[in-house]
Amino acid sequence: MPVIVVAPKAHVRDLPPLGAGVRVLPYTNLAEATAALRDHSDPAVLWSDGLFQDDPTDLAATVRGRSAATIEVRSHRWDGLTPSRLSEACRGVISGFGPGGVTRAVELLLAAAG
Repeated sequence: MPVIVVAPKAHVRDLPPLGAGVRVLPYTNLAEATAALRDHSDPAVLWSDGLFQDDPTDLAATVRGRSAATIEVRSHRWDGLTPSRLSEACRGVISGFGPGGVTRAVELLLAAAG
């Protein structure tokens, strides 16, 4: 089963090789990230860095409406307590590992599908 990685366009070059079956969809704003998740039904990794300048309510609703799992990745540490509509909507959150968190999230989704 393929996995999509929705990643900030400015950080796509920081991603390590993710393997066959993984498609990277770059975004530059909240609307593009929302559309990428809405338009694809595969399990997804959402690298959420830079999305919180705007209210992610529509993005969270899109994640909730997906039948496939979505894992949020944050490059920087999260306290796990600060409320986040987006984090609540995702199947899981990996934070504090930079681009390595994306790799781990992809591994988890592939293992769950296999």
